[in-house]
Amino acid sequence: MKDYYDFCRDTDIDKLELIDLGLILNRRIADFGLSNKSGINVGKMIMEQINSGLLGDDIHHYAMALTAAATDARMSGCNLPVISNSGSGNQGLAITLPIIAVAEKLGSNQEELIRALAMGHLVSVHIKQKIGILSCICGCLSASAGAASGIVMLLKGTYPQIEYAIKNMIADTAGMVCDGAKEGCSLKVATTTSAAVQAALLAKTGICVSSNDGIITDSIEGTIDNLAYFVNKGMQDADSTILNIMLNKIK
Repeated sequence: MKDYYDFCRDTDIDKLELIDLGLILNRRIADFGLSNKSGINVGKMIMEQINSGLLGDDIHHYAMALTAAATDARMSGCNLPVISNSGSGNQGLAITLPIIAVAEKLGSNQEELIRALAMGHLVSVHIKQKIGILSCICGCLSASAGAASGIVMLLKGTYPQIEYAIKNMIADTAGMVCDGAKEGCSLKVATTTSAAVQAALLAKTGICVSSNDGIITDSIEGTIDNLAYFVNKGMQDADSTILNIMLNKIK
């Protein structure tokens, strides 16, 4: 994991130019979701509540609005392209848009944003490689852990604080199941985006969940390995159980 951080921090910015495309495309579908009734309208509703004063106009709610709006649009059939991660469009949105939202609120420059996005993608791929591309656990967990990592970079945090953020995310959201691709995915995206911002802010102040808690260990790799073991061993029957529930609904 430290190698990813060193690469994203130090590599020639020209080598990360493809990240620009994800920034443009994923931001565009977020704008579509904010401007049009899409899916169950989670993102647009959050933005309307921000504008009315019911919710604060801060990085937390703004990130939720952008990310959920893009997911609303995509899951309701919007034909705008998105940049994916690990084969998933929603995971690409869940990584990039929280980071983009925080960068906009902080006034981060383009290079800072690109480097943070690269970190988010690499962290998510690393976690997915261990838990599996297709698993019974919602992909928002690994994606939002990546988002939290990128947000820490935007906050000018240290590498240990990035590890804190990932541990905080796993402690918070491990066990969120995938019950199919559907319009309701925007609810889970909003939830894990909220958790990502919280995890990053806690980490930046030096707060990390204890290694005595659940599946969390002292090392980041040990924590991710425990998550993978929990998913691949402890939740083996989850997919078939969820499928049976769904099939029984149409009888």
